[in-house]
Amino acid sequence: MVKGEPQSCNFQAIYNFGDSNSDTGGISAVYNPIPPPNGQTYFGKPAGRVTDGRIVIDFMAKNPSENAYLPNPDEFLNALYTFDIGQNDLSHVIGKVPNDQALAIIPDMIQEYSTAIQKMYQQGARSFCIHNLGPLGCSPIPRLSVISGGSQDLDQYGCVKYHNDIVSQFNQQLKNLIYQQRGQLKLRCFISLR
Repeated sequence: MVKGEPQSCNFQAIYNFGDSNSDTGGISAVYNPIPPPNGQTYFGKPAGRVTDGRIVIDFMAKNPSENAYLPNPDEFLNALYTFDIGQNDLSHVIGKVPNDQALAIIPDMIQEYSTAIQKMYQQGARSFCIHNLGPLGCSPIPRLSVISGGSQDLDQYGCVKYHNDIVSQFNQQLKNLIYQQRGQLKLRCFISLR
């Protein structure tokens, strides 16, 4: 295969494990219904989402709104398992505790990833897609809190440097885990999205 050449991925199912960054309706399932627009502009009906349109997992799936039910268990072995987790964990500690304490939780988070991948592998999962975290320091809330405090902690893009430094540490440790797992497990597909 030529590098960069598109390759067909015929997964029979996609299972997404994610936080609010992958907004697949978990908040509605656990708590109360999400108020409008909750997906109705794009999907034509309430979708139980905070977002009003499609998200990354929808673009990965062929027909995101066609099958509302879980696939047949026979399809579990030929599924893609995606992880988009960690954003909320870091967002809730960065800026609220000293940076060294925020950095100290990262190895535990990475260990949880490792444990989840290994458990799913033991159950037959062979294809994984792991999402890195985006630059949390570029999100509106941390930027506004730093700007309103008159701090000089912004980078040339107006993003909070120490937030993004912590995210970079997380992403590096996650990348190391992916390389380790690739070497230890017999996988069909192991993708890291940045």
